[in-house]
Amino acid sequence: MAVWTASELKRLADAHVARCLETRNRPKVSELARNAELPIYAFSKVFLRLVGERPRDYLERGLIERAKRLLLTTEESIEEIADACCYQDPATFYRAFRRVVGMTPKQFRKRYGVVASRIPSSGKGGKKHH
Repeated sequence: MAVWTASELKRLADAHVARCLETRNRPKVSELARNAELPIYAFSKVFLRLVGERPRDYLERGLIERAKRLLLTTEESIEEIADACCYQDPATFYRAFRRVVGMTPKQFRKRYGVVASRIPSSGKGGKKHH
């Protein structure tokens, strides 16, 4: 049986989330455990002990981090962002986002704004004239 460190488990999980985002397939703890060559129960127990959170929560946080970046850097709709982050149901995305971030995606975007919307698309209006 392989001996894992917290940083190795995080790298494995981050790579799994990245692959899932590329294919738009929801990340699964069972696939992650298989990649680690451990039974799911043993993997979950080791992950929790070394990383400090359940693998399911870690994977979901990875998806939500991606959603936060998209909310801040694109003008895509929240539904499009939910889909891009492996959430087939926008309501499930809203609940997960609120659980992880403490506010809804709409509230997050309103509070922190869309960076893309603050960048002038042409030379006009980009600078204040004194």
